[in-house]
Amino acid sequence: MSVILAYCASPRATTWIASDTMAMSGNLRLDCGTKWILHGRWAAGVAGFLRSANLLEEGKARLLDGLDGPMDFADRAQQLFRSDGYREEHEDRGPPNFGQAMLLATPGQAWIVGGDFSIAEIPHGRVWAEGSGREIAIGAGHALVHQRPALDAEEIVRRALDATLACDTTCGGAIWLAELGPGAPEMPRHHRAPRRRREPDRRDDA
Repeated sequence: MSVILAYCASPRATTWIASDTMAMSGNLRLDCGTKWILHGRWAAGVAGFLRSANLLEEGKARLLDGLDGPMDFADRAQQLFRSDGYREEHEDRGPPNFGQAMLLATPGQAWIVGGDFSIAEIPHGRVWAEGSGREIAIGAGHALVHQRPALDAEEIVRRALDATLACDTTCGGAIWLAELGPGAPEMPRHHRAPRRRREPDRRDDA
């Protein structure tokens, strides 16, 4: 259970990527770090099984070195999952679906990579997320992008992730952020999400 997010305000802007850092095993939580890999000018994030994040981290050079765009990444990722024994599903004689939601990003651009390895470019000025917390992150991101006075890109991404961690019980840990682009810092930034007091359940009397 997780959330990964990408946002780029314009083709000339840097791209911000983010994720939570929590993994779940049954009803137990574990801080496992980011769900993104970075290599050269490319970054890829995955929401799904922890094994998928392990595979991306172990094979990031194979996935991202000399990459020729999102379709090239989709072909490489499909081969990686298939070689590890992932069982694919077919729906209505469509393409194989491995059930892993991914995002691909580079300075000035980002894409959705579906479980069937289809590609969709994320429009500039649109926050997009994948994973169990995607609806909250996308909704919060939409409101933050249109807030006035305008917020900078980092603040939009940080607040969208903070809202997700506050409202979705399957996301947690720290807010992890990185900026892709000329002049961007080499090291990603980690921000511990504030600990919130759990509110007691409120039930109407029958």
